[in-house]
Amino acid sequence: MLKEHINYHHAPDKASRRTFTLRQKILSFFRLLGQKNIEIGKNIIIGRNVRFFLTDNAKLKIGDNSIIDDSVRFLLTKPNPTVEIGKQVALSYGCVIAAKNNITIGDYTRIGVGVIIRDNTHDYKKGTLLLQSDAIIKPVSIGSNVWICDRAFIFPGVTIGDNSVISVNSVVTQDVPEGTVVAGQPARVIKSVE
Repeated sequence: MLKEHINYHHAPDKASRRTFTLRQKILSFFRLLGQKNIEIGKNIIIGRNVRFFLTDNAKLKIGDNSIIDDSVRFLLTKPNPTVEIGKQVALSYGCVIAAKNNITIGDYTRIGVGVIIRDNTHDYKKGTLLLQSDAIIKPVSIGSNVWICDRAFIFPGVTIGDNSVISVNSVVTQDVPEGTVVAGQPARVIKSVE
């Protein structure tokens, strides 16, 4: 029997990510079994082949009724990584969440296929090997009711305002004002949400 994460104006559909089955809940339980440093809410659905790479002091929090689709990767590495995912958030197939400090994703946000969200990048310096370079680490904050379309890249230090849309293949290097649509590489505001 299908159950819904949220009431919707259409009848429940087994292909929709707003529904879940008892089987999915049971499999999600076993996929999280033995995972340390993960705090989960109610009705969390964890897809197949989701991988958690969590350092000893990592903290990952997933809010009620959130869905982590197949093949999502969480890379929470030193020095002090924390990722907080709000309630009724969906991360689609193949997303990567890479944190060394802090990434926050607000309630009701939808994240498309293959999106990469990082709070860190290499600090390139002339004459230094990439493997020996330090990291630039800046927190990422994604608001509530945000739609991040497929294959977007969210860079360190970015804040995305509530009710915003990040278009397909966008590279977000600067803050996104609330209620706007951004697109491009680098992304820029193209209009306000109607």
